[in-house]
Amino acid sequence: MEEQKRFLNFNKDEIDLLVSLVEKYSSILECKKSDSVEWKRKNEVWEILTREFNNHNLKQNRNSKNLREKWKNIKKDSKKKFSNEKLATYKRGDSIITTSKRKSSRSTQLTNDCRTKINLVSQAKLELIKLQTKCLQEEHQIKLKEYQIKAKNVEELHKLEIEEKKIPIEILKTKIRINLNK
Repeated sequence: MEEQKRFLNFNKDEIDLLVSLVEKYSSILECKKSDSVEWKRKNEVWEILTREFNNHNLKQNRNSKNLREKWKNIKKDSKKKFSNEKLATYKRGDSIITTSKRKSSRSTQLTNDCRTKINLVSQAKLELIKLQTKCLQEEHQIKLKEYQIKAKNVEELHKLEIEEKKIPIEILKTKIRINLNK
């Protein structure tokens, strides 16, 4: 079995760069959707992010797996820190947690941004469905009116054909009356 290469610890510049790159691609990376297409997109974006990260010529080139793990640890640490701050606030008996006491972590912001974007897309899809429904209803009404007009025309044509057939009969009756009167 191959021995895994140990990477140097991330320094502050590398962490800042990783966070800024994840923010750049947060709409995809932090999206909660987990189908095969989304996973493929996430993997592709992590590869792009890795290339961008390594292009900054920092101490050491990192691979995608290494960057993912570091991002996962950053998120985990920030959640733990926030949770501990919240717990300490409750232990002190403070009833209100002020925003000045707790800073919103970047990962939380990224998650919220992703949720906001998903909500916007969902709203846009809903609006599209409403417009499509309205369009189909209008199209249905037009076809219904068309059908009614055609049915009325067929009925009128039928009446005219009946009247047309009555005319020769009336003419014959008139001739017969005239002949009988003679």
